[in-house]
Amino acid sequence: MATIDKQCGAWRARVRRNGISRTKTFTKKSDAAHWALETERSIALGLPQGDDVDGLPFAQRLLAMTYAQAGQTQKAEAAVKRFLESYPDFTIAQHMDDKQLQCEEDRAHYAEGLEKASLPA
Repeated sequence: MATIDKQCGAWRARVRRNGISRTKTFTKKSDAAHWALETERSIALGLPQGDDVDGLPFAQRLLAMTYAQAGQTQKAEAAVKRFLESYPDFTIAQHMDDKQLQCEEDRAHYAEGLEKASLPA
């Protein structure tokens, strides 16, 4: 559940869901509402939150794929940039050679996500 209130001239958004609590402050109420909605969605999907993602560069690859599949291009590009800072030599071809997905349909969907995220071929 999200709450948004005004504190000392700024808008504070608070999200509590599934035992996870996140808070962030904004100058505009609309930004606070947008962040709260996105945070609720990502918690519901079980995606890493805040500093959890920053400390796990490989999670940026998964986020990039997810955002790309969902059509959220700017978020996908930002995640790709953070991922490639830690793994500059990454290529889809090499990664797929190492990936042991048994089902061909899963392999195709996974590769599609990497490609949509514009990771290096």
